[in-house]
Amino acid sequence: MIARYGDLLAELSTWLLENGIPVQPKTIIQLAEEDLRLDPRLVDLYTGDITLDSASITLPVGVQEIMSWTIGAPYGIVLRVEPAAKAARTSDEQGLPRLYHIVQDTAYLRPAPDQVYTSRMTYRASLPRLMQPTDDEPNADKNEYIEQFAGLYWYACLEQAYTYGSKPELASYFEQKKEQMILRVKSYQERKRMGGPPSFSFRMGDSRYGF
Repeated sequence: MIARYGDLLAELSTWLLENGIPVQPKTIIQLAEEDLRLDPRLVDLYTGDITLDSASITLPVGVQEIMSWTIGAPYGIVLRVEPAAKAARTSDEQGLPRLYHIVQDTAYLRPAPDQVYTSRMTYRASLPRLMQPTDDEPNADKNEYIEQFAGLYWYACLEQAYTYGSKPELASYFEQKKEQMILRVKSYQERKRMGGPPSFSFRMGDSRYGF
């Protein structure tokens, strides 16, 4: 059963060894994830609380568009995008943040927070990366997609593996399997947005790997 990064890494290592494909499994997972993250069909809507404790805040991984960002109980104040001309100015002002501008993966707040605030952000983002867990992020090696759709990651990995292997025709086969999983993911996302039960299983495919 594949449900975390470690499961995927172990199963892929065995697959590559059994099939004589001399590529590092971590490299294959990295390539597969990048392919999935760049696919606009897999962008989803998320909402989460974000602590504002400094003038610069690292955005959630994969953010492509902020739909709304509010602050203050019960999240009644809307943070607004600051015009670029004003954002270029420096200021030592502190208080309740009202404006922000984004540079790469960081949001800069104005005024800078004068205390710790809790905000709520709704945003569109690509698939979060899988990585080895740490003390700070013990669940960094899993997300709802690998738990619900292990086949999405598995087929994406095999597509990459055979792209660099000796049987490129199999890369096309596994790409088709990946495309089937993407359609199921989209159905899952739509059901979530409409408030329907999103928990039905899409873990279909090779029973050896639990999907």
